[in-house]
Amino acid sequence: TYDLLGLSLPEYMQIDNTRVAANKAMTGQLNHRYRFKKKETDPIGMLQLLGIDVHFTNPDHTVSNPGVKPIERSFGIGGLHSEVVTSPLLKGQGFSKKTAVSIDLLREIVAGEVNRFNERTKRNTPVCGGVMSFKQAFDESFSQSTVRKATQSQREILLLMPEMVHASRTNGEISLKASKGPNGKNRYWSMELAEHKGQDLQVFYDPENLGDDIVVYNKNQMRICKAQLIV
Repeated sequence: TYDLLGLSLPEYMQIDNTRVAANKAMTGQLNHRYRFKKKETDPIGMLQLLGIDVHFTNPDHTVSNPGVKPIERSFGIGGLHSEVVTSPLLKGQGFSKKTAVSIDLLREIVAGEVNRFNERTKRNTPVCGGVMSFKQAFDESFSQSTVRKATQSQREILLLMPEMVHASRTNGEISLKASKGPNGKNRYWSMELAEHKGQDLQVFYDPENLGDDIVVYNKNQMRICKAQLIV
């Protein structure tokens, strides 16, 4: 999704209704999520924060409602998965702990096979008409469309984890549950938070770098600020 938003900020998105694709970080608080119970304490999904109208696919429909089968088949037998596992760059590696390959090599293989998959011509779809490749169809449509762009500050939350927090009633500072350790929780503050004392807020943080600034949103899905670690 982060890479997609480098091209455009979609107004409409179809997403598979699974625990992985429709996880709470991406789609929290949305209706019709079949894999999780909706809770008031759930963070607002990142896709909603970005202003994207999200619709969940229905595996019982091929195209309408919307359908998911064409996407599933792209990753099944004869699809992308088959191309990746039979890549000559793997040479029988990557199927056990003993033969594990580096993440960099796996990314290189997947990127190469995705490009080959998209550049294959004579695709028999309503858009490609048995002539164009997926890439040609995309490029043609993209060149004729008014493209909505995402800012870097909008994109960055897709690389972070969300958490619902309650700002201090005293000065608006935030304690991050994810950072709880033997010395307590990390605390974050910024001058803008003084106007949000005692409020429920949503923050985004890097779980591998809890000393970095966190991004803060209010419950109306408006970005407030970046808050710094209090040391």
